[in-house]
Amino acid sequence: MAKQIIGRHNVCAAKEYTTSQGEVKTQWVPIGTSVTFDDSSYLININALPMGNWWDGVLQGFKQEPRDQQGTARSQSPAAGGYQQPQYGQAPQGYRPPAPAPVAAPFPPYEESPF
Repeated sequence: MAKQIIGRHNVCAAKEYTTSQGEVKTQWVPIGTSVTFDDSSYLININALPMGNWWDGVLQGFKQEPRDQQGTARSQSPAAGGYQQPQYGQAPQGYRPPAPAPVAAPFPPYEESPF
C-alpha cells in the first residue's frame, strides 16, 4: 500500500533584524519543504542552506496553505482598507503603463551624390 501524504510544510530559518524604530523582528527565510506521511514518517527537501553567521542551525516548518485550481495559495481577504498583493499577471495598484515611444520621422529619400 502506498503512503498517503497527510501534511505539507514550508521549512524556514529565522533571521532577526532591527527596524529603523529599533524594534527587533524576525524574517523567515524559506529554504525548502517537508511532507508528512500517514505512517508518521516525513521527507525533507532542502533547496538552500543559510550561510550567514546569523543562522543558529535551527529550522522551523510552517503548514502550507491549501491551493486552488490555478495553483495559487488561498488566503483570507485583507482587512478593510488593507493593501492586497497583486496576483500574477495583474498590474500593481496605481500602475499606469508607460507611454509608447515617439516614432522617429522617416529618413529623407536617398539621393545620389553629385561627386
